[in-house]
Amino acid sequence: MLNILIIAGVLSKSFSAEVKGWSPLPLITSEQRSKGYKGGEGGQWPRSLAVDSTGEFLVIGIDVGGIYRSLDGGNTWEPANVGYTPRGSACVAIDPRNSNRVLSIAANSAPLDRHGIYLSENRAASWRSVLPLEMGADEFRDQIVYDPNSYDPVSKETKRIFWSRIKKDHATWGSPKSDPNLYVSNDAGRTWAIVPGQQELAGQILRFHPRGDYLYAAGENGLWRVHPKSFAKEKVVSSAVTGVDVSPVNPDWIWISQAESVRVSRDAGQNWTALDTTGLVRPKAALRWVKVSPADPRHLSVWSDEAPNGYFWPRYVSHDGGRTWSESKKDSTGAFLPDNSRQGFTVWHPKKPSVAWSFGGDWPTKSVDGGKTFRYSAQGINAVLVGGHFNFSQADPNVIFFGSQDYNGAVSTDGGETWRYLEISGNGWGGFCYGGYALNKNTFFVGNAAGWGAPRVLRVSRDGGRTWEEKPVTNKGLDTSRGWNRDPNVAFFGNWRTKDGGSGWKEMSLCDGVLAESPEGILYGVKKGSPWRLVTSEDGGLSWKDLGALPGEVFDLAWDSKQKRLLGAIELGLWSFKDSKWTLMDIPKDQYQSTRVRSVALDPKNPDVIYVGSAANIYTSNTSMLRSLDGGKSWQNLTQQTPLDGTQLDGGREAYVVRVHPRTRKVYVSTSCFGIWTYPPAPDVTKNK
Repeated sequence: MLNILIIAGVLSKSFSAEVKGWSPLPLITSEQRSKGYKGGEGGQWPRSLAVDSTGEFLVIGIDVGGIYRSLDGGNTWEPANVGYTPRGSACVAIDPRNSNRVLSIAANSAPLDRHGIYLSENRAASWRSVLPLEMGADEFRDQIVYDPNSYDPVSKETKRIFWSRIKKDHATWGSPKSDPNLYVSNDAGRTWAIVPGQQELAGQILRFHPRGDYLYAAGENGLWRVHPKSFAKEKVVSSAVTGVDVSPVNPDWIWISQAESVRVSRDAGQNWTALDTTGLVRPKAALRWVKVSPADPRHLSVWSDEAPNGYFWPRYVSHDGGRTWSESKKDSTGAFLPDNSRQGFTVWHPKKPSVAWSFGGDWPTKSVDGGKTFRYSAQGINAVLVGGHFNFSQADPNVIFFGSQDYNGAVSTDGGETWRYLEISGNGWGGFCYGGYALNKNTFFVGNAAGWGAPRVLRVSRDGGRTWEEKPVTNKGLDTSRGWNRDPNVAFFGNWRTKDGGSGWKEMSLCDGVLAESPEGILYGVKKGSPWRLVTSEDGGLSWKDLGALPGEVFDLAWDSKQKRLLGAIELGLWSFKDSKWTLMDIPKDQYQSTRVRSVALDPKNPDVIYVGSAANIYTSNTSMLRSLDGGKSWQNLTQQTPLDGTQLDGGREAYVVRVHPRTRKVYVSTSCFGIWTYPPAPDVTKNK
């Protein structure tokens, strides 16, 4: 497995303690590993990026994958979500005079009062909410600025900070509460208040004049120059502005990008000169996000929104102040997933004009040639989403195949040390695949869909995933697949069964998904309905017997061979079924006094060891992974609770599927957009009895 000691040493040079607990299971090929890559597949959409005054500490906000930090200039990363309840971030910002202090605008696709502003006072090692707001925006915008004149040398922090809340809130689900305002903090981000009468400054891109003379606010209505004490405003540009930046080298200079131009003012916005953008503007394109190197204002970058919904966002760089431009190149060597285009945000190193960071596919990139080339730099960014359940192959548990909701799928034949990406859908960019399973190292099957909620149509490969055959089989049941421990040719795909190794399939009328089996080969599944029903089979799924109504919707089941009971993740709780009776078990609640159980698994050699995985989906649960060593009488919380210090990683958060390797007893956890992780085997408590 990946040497976690090496990872920790790279993540933070100051940490020397032994790393323990969670280990990432990144998607990486054997060739990539042989060339020195440690892996970091990404898989979720980056939204924001910030760098501190040294260029060593960086923070990334992911759409639904939380926060990542780097302590070595963006070469390696680690998840940093201790105390961070939201699923995503729309903007991150670091105090330019105190790198310990970081702010995040917590947002996601649903409007929740758990969003708003979060503060870290230890370089993203932990977070706390400082302004809870019911908001759902997932926009891309520089919306937090620090007043350079408010630095306090005693407390060593910038005291005055502004935040421009979105003008018209939006969300994929629910009804967000729009509250367009400019907010201010006068105590370094600890408390916040609305600036009265400044609704006009809501939804703006914010930048400060390097000397603090003006607050610049730009958006669809132009550019304002605002006096930060009186809030007197001057409109200095009347047409829409898509980006603003300033330079400490020339404090009165200000650059803006507009749909078809990049302009510079050398007198704080009074007069403007258009830069030559020949070759940058194309039909239906819009230039965005102009950025200037703080170390050398001749180094400029901008990206182009080439076409609405076209997913083609090239970035451009100039080394002569905008007289000439060249298109930045991407080098994705080391990346595992397809190189899909993302918004071309660029953040320049504060002291080195040759260094900049941006996004490639769903991962960060780094340039050491002034933005001419951006290379994959995502070691530690684990964010892939497994589509539905995964299970170890019955033929060989070191064979793991899964479908991905966004990126087709991958297979490992060595327990997850190395992987191969599988082009299941044939789309090139990725695909929506659910409930993947490997009968053996050559035969795989999975449900392929046109979209997240589209029907799952069965695809089968008999050559290790190189080619795929589509079957006239549509899964109407659960996104789960597995084999049978009594016959290597029998397997299940939702509500379908094969008896000949995947060639022919027959629909099961009384079972919508096989979720558990006993060592003797007795199968347990569910039938959806109102209510859901528990079903069992003693003949490998040929016939099913109804065992009665279930307490609610079922996510997962596990058989306890010691106590002869069935454990179930049902209605977001943990239940026990014994003597024809369901009993709700008592487990630790999360920070909102809820249980959000999605998966349950038992140690194959000691059934007293129970693992429970929880994912809240709309927020991150602080009890994502629980373990019991005494059959469920008491529980340990395996989710990271204390600030990161280099001795542990923030793994297993938002656990969606938990499985225990039948030979090594190592715990494998696929999460909801937080990657795949492993945890060491439980201690052998039986020796102490």
